[in-house]
Amino acid sequence: MLSDSKQPLLNREEAAQLLQISVRTLDKLTKAKQIPYLRVGRQVRFPIAALNEWMQESMIMPGGDA
Repeated sequence: MLSDSKQPLLNREEAAQLLQISVRTLDKLTKAKQIPYLRVGRQVRFPIAALNEWMQESMIMPGGDA
């Protein structure tokens, strides 16, 4: 079992699949620093927990001020 400090990291293809977006869109979000990521050397990785939190924070809920 993984400890809290060793969260699974996704590569670009895996993260795009999780988010149901294209790798190109993921690259645009990453370049604009609109999505959580980290660099491991020259590689970009996406912590699953951070992506899940980002999705929750980005969710638009019905019934707002209308």
